[in-house]
Amino acid sequence: MTRRYHQKLFSPPLTAALAALAIATLSGTPAFAATDHLPHLQPVAIGNPVSGNDGFTAFVHHDAYVASNENEGTMALGGNLVLRGTGGNYNVAAHEPPTDEAFVVPGDDRPTGLLIGGAVNWADSTSQGIVQVQSNTYVKLGDQTGTDILGTGGPTQLVPTGGERNSTPRVELTTDQPVDSIVQSGLIDFDAVFDLYKARSQAMADCPDTVIPTEANDTTPLPQPWPAGTQAYLTLDTSHTNVWTVTKQQLSLLSNITLRNLPTENGPLVINVLDDSGHFDWKVTTLAGFSGDAAPYVLWNFPQTTNLTLSGSASIDGTVYAPSARLVDQNDGNIQGNVIVDTLVHGDATHNGGEIHDFPFKGIVDCELTPTESPTTETPTMTPTETPTETPTETPTTPPAPTCTATPEPTKTWPTETAEPTHSGKPGEWQNRPWHHRRPCGKLPPTGASVSPGAFYPALGLVAGGVVILGAAQYRRRARRH
Repeated sequence: MTRRYHQKLFSPPLTAALAALAIATLSGTPAFAATDHLPHLQPVAIGNPVSGNDGFTAFVHHDAYVASNENEGTMALGGNLVLRGTGGNYNVAAHEPPTDEAFVVPGDDRPTGLLIGGAVNWADSTSQGIVQVQSNTYVKLGDQTGTDILGTGGPTQLVPTGGERNSTPRVELTTDQPVDSIVQSGLIDFDAVFDLYKARSQAMADCPDTVIPTEANDTTPLPQPWPAGTQAYLTLDTSHTNVWTVTKQQLSLLSNITLRNLPTENGPLVINVLDDSGHFDWKVTTLAGFSGDAAPYVLWNFPQTTNLTLSGSASIDGTVYAPSARLVDQNDGNIQGNVIVDTLVHGDATHNGGEIHDFPFKGIVDCELTPTESPTTETPTMTPTETPTETPTETPTTPPAPTCTATPEPTKTWPTETAEPTHSGKPGEWQNRPWHHRRPCGKLPPTGASVSPGAFYPALGLVAGGVVILGAAQYRRRARRH
């Protein structure tokens, strides 16, 4: 019986290889090319950069040293509290926090006014130091070492071990808090939140400028460099994030900054202050046109500063966002906004640190970086495994690999209120991190290469010759087997 072999002349891999060779020859581009690193846009959609503070006005990664004047909002710190007062109270939570900002631990019937992640450091406190937690809010203490809790005979007090009621130093409440609700640790993961804050701070610093400071006539940009005593006027776009980046040297030379119009929730003002040394002693610049109406939508970002000292008498309208910095506030003026810092030193024996007013940041920060060009790699070429029997007299040149123009990728949203650090069932432990994903730009555009008749027919002949040679070789091999 005769067996018939209905086998294709060319195997699929061979057919694909020949097709690729033909396309490459006719188009003038390599048949096998590596993907180039292409320019791309980095969208930065942070949302509210303060998100994660659980509504606390002052949010401190490590220790807080408090002397004067007061914090009208609430305070949370991940480290130890040191009382540095020399007479009179340092007040916390002078105003009861609004419901949407209040931090209420399950089982409590009152919001927390002061949260201490560590202990009260009595050894480094002054003998006259008193912190009063007001508005009938509660205190939380992560580590009771060295502290007695006095819960009878009047409002709750914390004193050094062996201390009596109303002795100094002390932390006192204006209400009776159940003693067994005071010592609670791990309510907030400060390390996780501040990792996020540092990433957000750098992301905002990378945003391109959209605000041009001008002179009083509103049309002439300020000279570069501007001299000492310069007055800057800012005009804002209320529909998108406004970014103004200055160096600490430039900021120090300004005598006045005036807003011509107010920022908004969708058009907040981010002022990036760049610091080439990490140390900035700022005699706070006089601000005009800011006020309490602007404060919730202004953020002062210090991405590089590790030691920030405030002095003078002018108030800062807006949030002080310095997640890597030790903030020493010796400024008689107030801070009207959140305070996001690594360590807080609020006033001392000789300096009045002013007040911290509860103007929580409410702006939505969303900007887009300019395209960046990543290094390109050379396109590898295919080396034939067998030497062709005929060598063309001319070797066609390979045009450069195509490039593309980046188009903005869909905005990626960084975690905001919906992904907050949790704390034992309370609002918030970070379940995800704000990693920023990049991808190359869209499809490669046509190369634009054209094939002239002079190049077409030799190329076609070369491909056809290869097909015939390879086909004949396969036919002979099969003939031998049968």
